[in-house]
Amino acid sequence: GVILTESTIGSVNATGITISGTASASGSGDEDGILLKNTTLPATGGISLTGIAADTGEGVERDNTAVSAIGVTASITIEGTGDTAAGVDLNTGSTLQAGGTVTITGRSTSDLGIDLLDTVLIDGATGVTLVANKMSLGDVQTTISGGGPLVIESEGASFTAPVSTEGVTFSTAFTSARIGKATTTGDVTIGSEGLVLAGTIEIYGGTTTLDGDVDSTASAAALLVKGTTAIVFGGGN
Repeated sequence: GVILTESTIGSVNATGITISGTASASGSGDEDGILLKNTTLPATGGISLTGIAADTGEGVERDNTAVSAIGVTASITIEGTGDTAAGVDLNTGSTLQAGGTVTITGRSTSDLGIDLLDTVLIDGATGVTLVANKMSLGDVQTTISGGGPLVIESEGASFTAPVSTEGVTFSTAFTSARIGKATTTGDVTIGSEGLVLAGTIEIYGGTTTLDGDVDSTASAAALLVKGTTAIVFGGGN
């Protein structure tokens, strides 16, 4: 795999950064595909991180690491594959900030596809997409901000474990939001922080629970909440 600690890779003049790492299948223990710790990755162009873990390692693990694609249309793409640990693990003050989109895809044989721990910031000026069959989004405090569409969905037909946005603060600047998709039968909960923006909102789940306000401030914008088993209204409206 690739391990970077206390490092700066790239600069504001870098036209792009691509890092790919595959952990040794013969290794044992915490064999990460990519481990970035106390590291900064700045670039004007796009940034791509792809990691494949072995044993108990994460596909892509970022600990107190800032990744910034500051170009107007520059995007950040992260794809991680784990085995007995998370596919993509962002923790301890990690930030992702892009002038374009941020896309994170995580998968794991027996753990979470995406795991957001401690304080995490994800900011995509033209959109944010999170894709995993199992994900933990708000362990302590997560902020997901930007503009354009917000998409949180499974890689397969449905989430395979309950998904909750409790602990996640969403920007009101997104132009649309979709959580789940038409084939989703796994449970989905909108946390007490709610989901409010000026555009179309679609939420699909098995038991779909609204613990916070879900509202579109745009005139005549569609708002769809679907629960194949039930829709439960908690503290939200």
